[in-house]
Amino acid sequence: MEKKQAYRSPHLVASFDRNAFVDADSIDVKVENGKVTLSGGVTDQIAFRTAVDIVRNTPEVTDIVNNLFIPR
Repeated sequence: MEKKQAYRSPHLVASFDRNAFVDADSIDVKVENGKVTLSGGVTDQIAFRTAVDIVRNTPEVTDIVNNLFIPR
C-alpha cells in the first residue's frame, strides 16, 4: 500500500514529509477516530522518538499505539 494513503491527517503527511530523521516509507501509519497506530521498523532511536513526537504533536491525535521497532 502506498504510505500516504494510510494517512488521514494532512498534518501527519506534511510532518513526516518534512522530517529528515524518519523514513516514512518504512512506517505504516493508521488513523482511526483520532487514534494513531505506528508499525514498522526504524533505523535508530532518533527515528523512533521522532516518529512518536510527530504524531504526539499532531492536533487531531487523541491516542497513540506505538508498534515501532529498531531492527538489529
